[in-house]
Amino acid sequence: MKSKSFLENPMKPILKIWKNFTILKSKKQIFLDSLIFVFLTLAFFTIPTFSSQTFLNYITWGFTAIFVLLVIASFILYYSFKLDTISLFLFLFCFSALISSLLNGMQGFSFTPFLLTFLTILIYSYCKSNKSVVSLLILGIYFSLICFGILFFITYWDALSQLNFDRLGGSFGDENDIAIFFGLGSLISCYFIFYSKNLWNKIISVLILCFFVLLGISTGSKIFIMVIVFIPLALIILFFGKKRWWISLLVIISLFCAIVLVLSLPFAETIKNRLLTFINTFFNSLSSGQNSTDLSSIQRFYMFFDGIEMFFRKPLFGFGINGFEFFGGLNQGWSHNHFSESLADYGLIGSILFNYGIPVGIIGFLKKKESKLIIHYLIILFFIILMFSVALFTQKIYAFVIGISLSELTDDKTFFEFPIFGKHNRRRNEINE
Repeated sequence: MKSKSFLENPMKPILKIWKNFTILKSKKQIFLDSLIFVFLTLAFFTIPTFSSQTFLNYITWGFTAIFVLLVIASFILYYSFKLDTISLFLFLFCFSALISSLLNGMQGFSFTPFLLTFLTILIYSYCKSNKSVVSLLILGIYFSLICFGILFFITYWDALSQLNFDRLGGSFGDENDIAIFFGLGSLISCYFIFYSKNLWNKIISVLILCFFVLLGISTGSKIFIMVIVFIPLALIILFFGKKRWWISLLVIISLFCAIVLVLSLPFAETIKNRLLTFINTFFNSLSSGQNSTDLSSIQRFYMFFDGIEMFFRKPLFGFGINGFEFFGGLNQGWSHNHFSESLADYGLIGSILFNYGIPVGIIGFLKKKESKLIIHYLIILFFIILMFSVALFTQKIYAFVIGISLSELTDDKTFFEFPIFGKHNRRRNEINE
């Protein structure tokens, strides 16, 4: 009987999520929440698809605007707006960023960090007030990643089908930015492989993971390799625990061998060479040669210290929005590092306010230690890895995803509620949570 249930309908977990989503809700409320799910999924799909295009990026903002209006309507009609230290600190970050820019003559000023921060707050509060949507939104994001992966595969069919390529993804913008989406898709796939109780779901997740790994490697992104190394390592340790450490060790060794094998294949030649030149550049472990130095990594190394040097010049509020670009000397642009860029642009005050939720989320997971929260903990780790390559306060992917995960990991008892925003049914929300 046990094996039979293991092989039963693969749609059962999704049906369970839908059942939890609809419990004790009116038809109008289900319809509104369903629209929110649809437009979040559409908006997230268009981020890597259109946001790098001059005019098509307005499609992303259009879907996002509709999503925001629908969430506001849900607060007005059904839910309480919840405010805690995370959402409060993000509000204060906006004021801090404005002060930082005003102190530096508003040079390089942009509304993007404000818009993305408010989006994070809105999604965070919506998920806190309506816990039944969290799993559904994660599934929507996963579905949009799969759809984008299919579009990417069709676009580069000739190169991918022949496993003959250098770096792919330029048609959709920066290859490293595209790789981030495949990294998130790989993370969710790994979670389903380890924690799904249905055999068919595990098999499907393995196939999707292989699909994302192929696409991620095709971008030639080193940050993607970091994601598919460290996230599975964290999952293995969490899944097997301290008592079965020897199993963790065997799986980790197997994972390492699999990565080495994949990188030795002809289609992974580009990313293998990029990794070897990176190692040679910083550890001098390979014989020197014409292409043995990773100039890009050296430049980013100096950019990191440029940001730290700028922070020491203005430690409290920094140089304002895009301050690194306008006041960063020889390395004008962005620093390719969240730590140094946030310190340079917003100083110590703004950096603490913006990043406060990361340690709080980790602590929340360690306190609760529930298996259903592992996906959200892994997403936190995912963004910590990205901090070594991108500035998160400019990333739409961060604004859409981090609020969903933090809503599950933070304490539910530290909120100020504002039921004036809606016809608040306290009992219904308690059951949903």
